[in-house]
Parts: sequence; structure tokens; C-alpha cells
Amino acid sequence: MKIRKPKTPITSLIDISLLLLIYFMLVTNYSKVNVVKVTPPSVKNCYFLSKEKTVLITITRSGEVFLNGKKIYLDELDILLRKYSPNTVFLIKADKETAFKNVVKLVDKLKSLNFNYYIAVERISNEE
Repeated sequence: MKIRKPKTPITSLIDISLLLLIYFMLVTNYSKVNVVKVTPPSVKNCYFLSKEKTVLITITRSGEVFLNGKKIYLDELDILLRKYSPNTVFLIKADKETAFKNVVKLVDKLKSLNFNYYIAVERISNEE
């Protein structure tokens, strides 16, 4: 009598691997990019600054602070700001629902370190 070796069905393994590949390809396409969503207040008169030597500080509606897109805490802002030269211009972009005290704290820190700052707002195009 001959002993037969058991055969493993390879077609079912190929089917499962292809289904997993398709599943992961579809799932990864729907991932969201991390973007800080801020709705700035409006203004009629404004002028533009060059991107050289400018740093963007964003304050969200919930009071979170971002320095050039990186989330930071307001307490560590003093240490991070000391790394910049006095010629650096800071743009403050705050949501219109942001608590005013958060913006005031930020402006006070910038003033205490003798930095120039501007409040970035959304421009209205058709208002007079």
C-alpha cells in the first residue's frame, strides 16, 4: 500500500489573499488627512506678507494652539518662541468662535518677547 501525501488547496489561499489585498487598498484610500479647520473672522482692509520669516500660530475654536501646523501647549510657547529671531513675523490665525482670552494670552507672550505679530483674517471681497 502506498501512503498518499495530503494536498493543501492553494486556490482558496490565493482567493483569501486577493480579498485581503483589495480590502486594504479600499480602506486606506478613505483615510482623512489631519487638517486644522479654522474659520477666521472677516476684514475689509488688509495687506499680504511674504512667507519668508513668517510663522503661523493657529488657535482653534476649542483653544488648541498650533505652531506651523504642529500642536503645542500654551505653557511651552515661551520656550519655542525664543528659538526665533527678532525679525520673525508671527501670524495669528484664530477661529471666530475662539475665546478672546486665548488670543490675548498669545499676544501678551509675543509682546513680552518683542516680536511683531499680525492677526490673520479672511478678506471680504464684495463688501464696501
